[in-house]
Parts: sequence; C-alpha cells; structure tokens
Amino acid sequence: MPGPIPKRSDQRRFSLPCPHCESKQPLVWDNLTWPEDEPEKAAYRCIDCGVLIEEHHKTAMLERGEWVAGHPGREIVGFHINALYTPIGLGKTWADHAKRYIEVKTDPIRLKVFTNTVLGECFEDETEKLDWEELKERVEQYGLRTIPVGCLFLTAGVDVQKDRVEIQIRGFGEGGQRWVIDWHYIAGDPTREDIWEALDKYLDHSIVNQFGISLRLAAVAIDSGYLTQEVYNFCRMRRHRNIYAVKGMHSFTQQLLRRPTKQEFKRNGATIKSGAEVYQVSSTTAKQHLFARLASDRKQPPQHRLEHFSHDLADDYFRQLTSEVFDPNKRLYVKLKDRHNEALDTCNYAEAIAYHPVVRVHTMREADWQRLRNVIEPKGKQQGDLFHMEQTTEVPPQQPPHEPPQAVATPSRTERNAWIPQRKDWIKK
Repeated sequence: MPGPIPKRSDQRRFSLPCPHCESKQPLVWDNLTWPEDEPEKAAYRCIDCGVLIEEHHKTAMLERGEWVAGHPGREIVGFHINALYTPIGLGKTWADHAKRYIEVKTDPIRLKVFTNTVLGECFEDETEKLDWEELKERVEQYGLRTIPVGCLFLTAGVDVQKDRVEIQIRGFGEGGQRWVIDWHYIAGDPTREDIWEALDKYLDHSIVNQFGISLRLAAVAIDSGYLTQEVYNFCRMRRHRNIYAVKGMHSFTQQLLRRPTKQEFKRNGATIKSGAEVYQVSSTTAKQHLFARLASDRKQPPQHRLEHFSHDLADDYFRQLTSEVFDPNKRLYVKLKDRHNEALDTCNYAEAIAYHPVVRVHTMREADWQRLRNVIEPKGKQQGDLFHMEQTTEVPPQQPPHEPPQAVATPSRTERNAWIPQRKDWIKK
C-alpha cells in the first residue's frame, strides 16, 4: 500500500481463518517459515496458536476469507494483498516464494523487486542516508595493495582528468563480495606520453596474495570521456591484456555493461575507421547497485558485508564515494557541491568491466568459484603475511602533488600467465 493515499485509507487486508484454531488473520511474509536450506517445506505459522499451516489448506481458507479494515471509519477505502494469497494452481507456491527469497536476499536490487512485486510492500531505500563518515567506520584491518582471503580476481577502473589519472583496483569473491584493493593516482598532464607509460607499468603489475599466488588484473576499464583519442589508442594496443575503453551513460538499463561499438580514431594523423571498441557503462544502474549494497551492509557484521574497505583509505575516498545523490525529478544521480567523484566513477568502472565476456562475474556459480579458489588459494600454502604490490612506491593517494610511479621490472612470462588465460575454460588447471 505505497503512497500517501493508501496510508490515509482504512487499509483493508484479506483475513483468513486458521484451520487449527479458527483465528482470522492476514497472510504476512514474516510468518512464512521453513527449515534451514529446505524452502520446499515452507509453511505458514498461525499468529495465534503457532501451529504450522500447510499450503493445501489455503483453498478452504480463501473461501472463508473476508476483508478487515485496519482503520474502520476512514472515508478512503484501501486494499492490500500479496502473492501469498495466490490460489493453488494459478501461480507460484509458498515454496516458490521461499526459494526466490533465498536467491535475492543478499542482493538489495533484486530484494527490492521481490518486496515490491511479491509482497506488495514498500522497500525502504536507505541509500539517500549514506554518509561518508559512516562508511569510514566500516574500514577493516587489511592494507591497500594486499589481497584478503576470499578475494579471487581483480579488475581496475581508470578515470582520466586534466592533471592526473585516477585508478581503483577492485577485488571480487564469491557471494557478491567486493574489496577495495588499491586507490591510486598518477599526477601529471595526460597529454604527455610519460603519463601513459606510467599507467601502463602500473596496470601491468601483479599483487601477491597470502598463498604466494600473483594476481594480475583480469580486465581494466578506462573512461574515454576526456582525451578520447588518447584513450582509444592506449586501449587498442592493449586488448590482449583486456584493457578496454568505456563510456558512461546516464540511463537505467538492466545491462551494466553493453556490447561495444566501433569508433574511428586518429593515430599519427591518419584516421582509422572502426579501429576502436568502446563499451557503454550504465552509470546510473552501477551507482544504484553500489549504493544499495552499501545501505544493506549497514545492518551486517564485517564478515557478512558485501563491500570491504581498507583501513589505509583516506577520508577523501569516502567523501568521493558518497559524492552523488539521486534526483527523482531528473531521474539521474547529481554531484554534490564541492565534491570530487573520481572514487565513485572508478569503482563503478571496475565493477562494470567484471561483466565483460572475458570475466563474466554475473554468471559464475559455486562450482566456478571453487575451481578458481583451488588455483588462487591452494590448500596448505597460506603464508601468513600479506604482500604489497611488487616494487612500487607507496604514496598516499590523497596528498597531491604526486610523482608518477617509478619504473618497475617487467614480470616474467611465468608470472604473466599466473592469471586466467583468455579462453573458454578460463581457469588455469
């Protein structure tokens, strides 16, 4: 019964008699119960006698049901009903709804759809209440450029600005787990070749996890909104390393990352037609997903949160991550005054590129994660130490000016192949 008018109505609900005690009551989701991991045994617990009601009783219960007003005497008449009332044989069963709930309960976006369409209730959207100081309090005891246990592959998002290049590395694990692995920038004029050389060296380095396994970046997304031709040229020469140009779209779409379009670009004065591939990222959808995940983490202990933050992250990271709010009139996210948003953008680019066909995080199942875990976290090899990124210079990203990273040794061919080969069976056996 969303909206102001239903709240002012007499709020009628369809009450059904319990087959055990005859007590009449509306069907509410909180009273549907099932044994752990056995949603097929879902049954309804009477609010009065506490006896479980099996669904086969529902037909007789519906025949004797009646509308009961929660606020008798109000002039406006309002009705509420949910999917638990669906007659047997005409739709989904209680067991179906229980199974669906288990599937979506950890995904705020899908849970919102379930709450709205199955339960017929409003989903409390807490994303507008996010505050950077609250997120700062969620930091965990792991350093930047280290790989927590459970993090099985990495992606990166890159944002090109007039005086710097911003980079964020994001780690992925089973069950929707995400970690901020690094937040870094390379200061300087990106129209100069040395900045791109420094970026290339940074992206070409692996990070060693606690098991002694080197993780390379599975995929990289670079925003092509600024210095478009330079971005196209950089990415085109590095497709073999899964480095791609992307462009943000201000629209709601189901697809976080859309198929690439071919773009022409200029190189050494010559125009190369259809020489660059550009992937479109639904920025609005990405932000909606991220903010919903952050809001849902509010009620969770650290080990059950979806988004994990290093204690090394500066305050400015969290300010930037919460730098935009949704404007319902414009139906898009708008930036708050005097806030930078590069941390938010690079986070979303790193997330979106994980949906690329070379990674396909959204299609991975338990068996896929287990196969990957066997390679990345082999049993009996945990070393007890977290390793920093090899031969790089640690510089707090929040303190400009900042010199470009120093040159580093080129990884060996063995290390270069330590990640996932570009083939259909992409987990190395």
